[in-house]
Amino acid sequence: MLENLETSKTKHTQLKNKSFKKNIEGLIIKLKTLNRFLKANLMGVQSNECKSTSFLQEYGHVLIVDRNLKIVGISEDAMKFSDKNETYYFNSCIEKFYNDCLPELADKHLKFINQLFSTKTPKQIFVEKIKGQNYYFDFTTINDLIYIEWEQQFQQYIPATKMTRLGFLFESQYFNDWDLVCETVGNWLEMESVVVFKVQDHQHLHAISEYNFENQNIFYQKTLSNLLYSERVIEYYQSLPYRYNPDLKKRNQKFFSINKNIDSLPSKLKPAPIQHFHYLQHIGINAFISYPLFLDRKLWGALVGYSTSPTKIDKQSRKICSFIVQNAMRQYENIVKETHLSNKEKFFHVNTLMTKRLQELQTPNCALAENMELLTQSMQADGMAIYHHGDVFNYGLSPNEKQLEKIILFLQKKSDKRIFKDYNFRLNREETIGCNLPFAGLIAYCLDTEKEHYAIWFRKESVSTTINLKTFYQTFKNSPEHISNLNLEEEIKDSAIPWGEDEIYFLEGLHQMISESIIEKNREQEKLTESLKSFNNELEMLTYTLSHDLKNPLSILKMGLQFLRSSSKTLPISTRIKWHDNMLESIESIKSIIDNIMKLSRSRSHHLQKEPTPMVSQINRICKEACLIHKKDTKIIQTGTLLPIWGEKSALHQIFLNLITNAIKYSSFHPEQCIKINSYREENLVVYIIEDNGIGIPEKELSQIFSK
Repeated sequence: MLENLETSKTKHTQLKNKSFKKNIEGLIIKLKTLNRFLKANLMGVQSNECKSTSFLQEYGHVLIVDRNLKIVGISEDAMKFSDKNETYYFNSCIEKFYNDCLPELADKHLKFINQLFSTKTPKQIFVEKIKGQNYYFDFTTINDLIYIEWEQQFQQYIPATKMTRLGFLFESQYFNDWDLVCETVGNWLEMESVVVFKVQDHQHLHAISEYNFENQNIFYQKTLSNLLYSERVIEYYQSLPYRYNPDLKKRNQKFFSINKNIDSLPSKLKPAPIQHFHYLQHIGINAFISYPLFLDRKLWGALVGYSTSPTKIDKQSRKICSFIVQNAMRQYENIVKETHLSNKEKFFHVNTLMTKRLQELQTPNCALAENMELLTQSMQADGMAIYHHGDVFNYGLSPNEKQLEKIILFLQKKSDKRIFKDYNFRLNREETIGCNLPFAGLIAYCLDTEKEHYAIWFRKESVSTTINLKTFYQTFKNSPEHISNLNLEEEIKDSAIPWGEDEIYFLEGLHQMISESIIEKNREQEKLTESLKSFNNELEMLTYTLSHDLKNPLSILKMGLQFLRSSSKTLPISTRIKWHDNMLESIESIKSIIDNIMKLSRSRSHHLQKEPTPMVSQINRICKEACLIHKKDTKIIQTGTLLPIWGEKSALHQIFLNLITNAIKYSSFHPEQCIKINSYREENLVVYIIEDNGIGIPEKELSQIFSK
């Protein structure tokens, strides 16, 4: 009995200690709250004046408090828990609101709120009961503010059978299929339609998948233009796991804040952007939910569910769908990465080949021109053109020479970027470039700082349908009475499939290869320059040695000839033979010296480096120089098509310089002197014709023109 009594006393003491500890903790919280409250009053910031009013959706309630736990923002519906007006609690400590409006939650929530800033907890959710009704409470810290939001719970649990149907979506072997994801989300949320949009060029979204329970797709394979018309709109859709508007027709509640800097954007009750609100109502949509989709932490697109009637979705179901969508996007991201790896393997093969050719050939232009078919396939293009100082190489689908010249002028004037892309090029630029462009989109890569060397890829037209929201916004603003008769859908015929990340990745790799090749070529050129300097020094020594070594045999030869000439009649045969032998030895000595020089010359000579050589600028320069020397006007020379030639640049220069100079020289007597230069292709050859109205070459000498 005594032992039982002692045990009972011990337990009683422990209970008293626990109760005492709990009372102390509660007292500490109240003291901290009181301290913050007094601090706020002492700072002189107590004010009941509302300085900013905006609007929120009405399906929830919002309180915003600062670091001192003062209320700086409150929603109209939050005041329904109190008989005071909306400004009564401004700058008051949050304890005052809880004690007046939510006394049953005051101790628990105030304790948690006090810990939020110190523990740096970004978000927390509770389910609480108020007057017999369950509510979801969200606590979110953003910068120096705490957002407290609560909404009614009307679905306490989800049937196990419904959850089971979602199992396949989370299986590792599940292959991502946006159509299936749309259907699953649509059935789960009881939305009439669900669409996956992919971002195109920042402002536009293209529908790549759509589920409609009546099989009447509205957006599939269409593009919404100017949907993301500002950074604020983009931030609205990507700043939260989802945006939910259950009833677009329902009146919004007011949101009161102490100043305009209190941002309501982080609140899940923030309504849709006003332009989107009007457009959705215009097409008969009354409820929607939007989940942002991210790829590599960038906004890739959105999954959007919508209904023509108001649709209540419990927070629990919305969050489960958020997990479904995030899981689908993760699997899609894995597929994209696998595709990128596969493409990288293909690019590696191309890069290996291009690197080899860049090393072997003298210029990058030569390597590009030689592999145009491979480069076109790698860029998933329909054609390609290379522009190099007036000369053009092309493959597949490409513009004519005049159109390409205008495209180059456009790029030179309008773009300072290394890579310029426009899949709407024909749509936007055809009037400037000229009619009947054979392609719709292009991507251009500038290879030099002078903008005289471009590689350009082309894609053919891909017909699409665009919903022009910009037209809707302008009409609604200026002439809302005409909205009902407005046709927003446009068939876009002059656009191509946009250039994707893989193509940009390949171009960046190509740029790196060419840059490294140029650096390596410059190093080789520096080595060659040093070698030539050394060779020049050796040549000077050789010239000196040659002049010195040839003196003796030449002197002997000269002396022998003079001696034989003066005394040939009286000279004995034996003496004459001796002098002949001496002269022959001298000749052999001269020959030996010359042979040695030739051997040295051959050992120092380099192999001819053949490459596609631009002839337009080269021939124009030669003509100008030749006319200047012979004091002729360049108008006497008429040039036609001047095709590039595969050959050694310096040798070609020498050949054309000789031909053009002779043409000017030997036709100068003619009163109407005229020289014509033209070229054409004949099978695998390029043929050049240089005509003049001069004296010509005698027929009997034609066979000797290439002899030394």
